[in-house]
Amino acid sequence: MTKLRDYPWWPTRWSCIGNAPNAGQVSAKATFEACRHSTAGLTIAGHYEGTTISAVITHSAAAGANLKKLRSVLALHLGKPMSFIENLDVHL
Repeated sequence: MTKLRDYPWWPTRWSCIGNAPNAGQVSAKATFEACRHSTAGLTIAGHYEGTTISAVITHSAAAGANLKKLRSVLALHLGKPMSFIENLDVHL
C-alpha cells in the first residue's frame, strides 16, 4: 500500500484567509476536520492555529484514484492530526 502523502495528487499547498501554512506546518500542527465531494473533486479541510485550511484534490490530478473510496477512508478519521492522515496506508 501507499501512504497518502506519497500520492502525487496529495495536497502540498493549502488555502486559508491570511498567510497559508506550508505542507510541513500542516503536517506538524493541523487537524483533519472534513472532506466533501464537489464538481472540482474532493475538498479536504482542517484547522491550523485557529484558522480553517483547505485543499482540493481535483478529478484530473487524481486520475484513476477512487475519490469516493478516499472520502470514505478519510471520514473515519475526523479530528485526527494531519500527520496521521498523511501516513495512512491506502490502495485507491
